[in-house]
Amino acid sequence: MTSDSKIYRSISLTADSRTIVAVQTQLLSDIWVASDWKANLPRKITFGTGSYESACYAPDGGIVYASQASGDWDIWSMNGDGSHQKQLTADAGVNVHQTVSPDGRYIVFASNRAGVFNIWRINSDGGNPVQLTR
Repeated sequence: MTSDSKIYRSISLTADSRTIVAVQTQLLSDIWVASDWKANLPRKITFGTGSYESACYAPDGGIVYASQASGDWDIWSMNGDGSHQKQLTADAGVNVHQTVSPDGRYIVFASNRAGVFNIWRINSDGGNPVQLTR
């Protein structure tokens, strides 16, 4: 009945089954950073651009995160201040739970792009996807 990935709850039909009513649930979340809890308040660095699953720092201070901003769960990167957001995975299933290698060259994450969840690796620019587990 729908062609989107949104969550629908509380679905009901009229007596003649010609009309449906549903509540569409859409989660919007943001990423916040804080450098010193006592001296500085946390800062919001994203602004309602989608829902976020997880975020981690890269060695260069950038942030790598999983977001549904594109409509699917993908891996993204941005500067530590929230600028220069870049989508790193696309059209490849659900991609979440990422971490960045200590040298910053690779991003490792869970993905079901091959049918079931496995661990994958991409270069820090999103290129060269490699399946690490089976």
